[in-house]
Amino acid sequence: MILNKIQKINKILKNNYKLQQFTTTTTQSIINKNNIIKNEETTTITTSINVINEFSFKVEKEVKQGDLLASKRDEKSMILSIKAYENGLRLTKDRIERALIHLRIAIIKYKLGLITECDELLNLSMNLLSVQPNGVMTTNSSKKEIAKIYTIKSIMLEKEFNDCKDQTSDNAQNILERAINSWKLVIENDETLPDGYSGVGRCTLKLSEPNIPQCFNFADKSIMCDRNHSPSLLFASEMLIIQNKYSIAYILLSLFFKNYKNFYQSPTNIYKLKPKELADAYFNFGLASLNIKKHQFSVEQFTESILIVNNNIQQQQNHQNLKDQTNLTIINNILEKQKNEFENNFNYSNLINRNNLVDDNNNNNNDENKKTSMDDKINKINEKSSALIQESKNFNLNQCNILDLISNHYFRGKSLSILKRYNEAISDFNFVIQNQPNQIKAFKERAQCFKELGDLINFQKDLKVYNDHMNEIKNRRQNNFNNYLEKQKNRKRKNYLQNFSENYDQEMEEDEDDYDDDYDDDYNENNDYKEEEDDDDDDYDNRYRR
Repeated sequence: MILNKIQKINKILKNNYKLQQFTTTTTQSIINKNNIIKNEETTTITTSINVINEFSFKVEKEVKQGDLLASKRDEKSMILSIKAYENGLRLTKDRIERALIHLRIAIIKYKLGLITECDELLNLSMNLLSVQPNGVMTTNSSKKEIAKIYTIKSIMLEKEFNDCKDQTSDNAQNILERAINSWKLVIENDETLPDGYSGVGRCTLKLSEPNIPQCFNFADKSIMCDRNHSPSLLFASEMLIIQNKYSIAYILLSLFFKNYKNFYQSPTNIYKLKPKELADAYFNFGLASLNIKKHQFSVEQFTESILIVNNNIQQQQNHQNLKDQTNLTIINNILEKQKNEFENNFNYSNLINRNNLVDDNNNNNNDENKKTSMDDKINKINEKSSALIQESKNFNLNQCNILDLISNHYFRGKSLSILKRYNEAISDFNFVIQNQPNQIKAFKERAQCFKELGDLINFQKDLKVYNDHMNEIKNRRQNNFNNYLEKQKNRKRKNYLQNFSENYDQEMEEDEDDYDDDYDDDYNENNDYKEEEDDDDDDYDNRYRR
C-alpha cells in the first residue's frame, strides 16, 4: 500500500513537473510572440498626433467608419467621413468624446482647405477639453489632448509661413514667431510629445538669425521622446548632417524610410510630406551613405532624389503653363469685351449724329478720346497680366529646383567614380558643369575620371581650368591681404598724424599763451614809460605857459 502511494505521488510530481515545463515554455513563447507583435506594431503603428481615448461602443463604430473613409484621401471619401463623425456626435453627450470627434472633423476640414472652419472646430474642441462643467480645469489626460490641438494650430501657422513669398519680411517673421510660441505651448501641455521639440527647432532654424545650438538641443529631445516620429527623424537627421555625424544620421534616416509611409497616410494625421522634403531626405541618406563608404547604396539614394526632383519640376512647369494659359484667356476675353463695347459705342454715335456736322466733329473728337482711353486700358491690362505671369515664376523655397539636381548629380558622380563607373560619373559631372560652371570641384572630379580612362587631353584641359581657378583665388586672397596691410599702415599713419597735430596744436597754444604774457608785460612797461613822458610833457607845458 505504501509503495503504491509512493508511486502515485511520484507520478503526480512528474506530471506537475511536465506541466510546469509546458507552462514555462508556453509563457516564454507567448512573451516572445508578444514581443514580436509589439516590434511589428512599432514599425506599422505610427505615432500620430492624436491617439484618441476609448469611445463608447456605438460612437466607436462611427469613428472607425470615418477613419476608414478618411484614409482614402479623396474628396468624396473625406466628405463622407465628416458625415460619419457627425453621426458619432449625435450618439454621444460626453464632453471628451465630442471634443475628440470635433478634433478629427477639424483635421478633415483642414485637408479640404477650409481653414476658418478648421480653426473654429479646434477652438470648440479646446473649450470642451479645457474646462469641466463645474468650472474646474482639466486633468493631465485632457492636457495631452490640448497639446494635440496646439500641434494642429502650430502646423497651420508653419504652413502659413511657408506660403509667404518673402519669408524674410517682418510679416512672415511675425507668423514664424507665433508658430514658435504655439509649439512651446505643446511642450507645456505634454512634455512626452516629440512634435513640440521638433516644431520649435524647425521654426527656429527658419528665423533670419537662427540659434543653431538650440536647434541641436531640440532635435535630441524630440528623438528621446519617440524614435519613430517621422518629422522628428527628418529634423534630427538634418541637424546631424550639419554636424558631420553621418553614421547616426544614417540610422535615423533608415528608421524614417521604414515608417514614413504609414505615418503620413494615417487618416488622423495633419502632417504633409512635400516632394522637396522627401527629395532632401533621400539626398541626406545618400550623403550619409557616401561618408560611411556604402557607395552603391548612396548611388541608389541620389537616383531616387533625382527622380523626385525631376517629377516635381515637371509638375511645376505644367502648373505654370496652365496658369499662364488661364491668364491669357482671361486677358483675351477682357480685350474682346472692351473691343466690342468700343465698336458698339462708335457705331451708335455715328447713327445718332449723322445729320449734324458740328456734332459729327464733336463725336469724332470723342471717338479719338475713346480710342486713347481704350489704348490706355489695354496697356494697363497688359501690364497687369505680365506682372501676374512674372510673379508666378518667382523662386519658391518649398519647391524643388535646379540646385537640387546639381547637388544630387555631383555627389552621385563622386560615388560612381569611387565604384569605377567612370563614364556614368562623367555624364553626371557634365550636367553639373553645364548648369553651374562655377562649381570648380566638378572639373577636378571629371579630370580624375578622364585620367582613369586614359583620356589625357581632356584630363589636362579640366586640370588646367581647376588650377587656373585656384591660382586666381590665391591671387585674390593675396591682394585682399595686401589691401588689408595697406589699410592698417594708412590707419597707423593717420593716427600718428592726428596725434602729432594734436600735440602740435597744444604746443602752439602754449607758445601763444607765453607770447601773450610777454606781450602784456612789454605793453605794461611801455605804458609806464609813456606815463612818465606824459608827466614830463605836462611839466614842460606848464613851464612854457609861465
